Amino acid sequence: MFGCNLQSHPLNEDFHVPDEVCPSDRSPQAIPGNFSSVWVQCDLLEKGDQHSQACAKKSHNGDPAKRLAIRFRYRSKESGQVKEDWCKMEINSDMKKLNSLVDFLDGEDEEYTAKQPRRFLAQKKGRNRRLAMYT
Repeated sequence: MFGCNLQSHPLNEDFHVPDEVCPSDRSPQAIPGNFSSVWVQCDLLEKGDQHSQACAKKSHNGDPAKRLAIRFRYRSKESGQVKEDWCKMEINSDMKKLNSLVDFLDGEDEEYTAKQPRRFLAQKKGRNRRLAMYT
C-alpha cells in the first residue's frame, strides 16, 4: 500500500476550493464539505491484483487502474463530522487518466505510458510542445 499523510496548510482567500464532493455511495448527488483540510490516500496493489475499492468502475481487462483505490476524508459542512469515502470514477477518459496515474506510481516514464493503450498524456509546454492526448 502506498500512501502518506501530507502536511496540510490553511487555505488563503485567493485559493478557491469547491464546496461539494461526490462520494461513491451517493454519486452523482453532491455532499457539502469543508475543504480547508482534506486527507487523500492512494492504495495501489501489486500487478495482477484487483482492489476491492478500485476507483475505476468501468475499467477494461488489463487496465492497471483496477489496482488503484483512492480514499479521502473531509469534514462535513452539514454535520461537522469527519466523513471518509472511496473515490469512484466511471467515465472512459477518467479510466485512461487513472491508468496513467498507476504508471506514474509504478515509476514508469512518460515514454512507456505513451506506448500503452488507454492512457492520457498531459499537455507539454515549452520548446517540444505536445497537446494533451489519449492513447
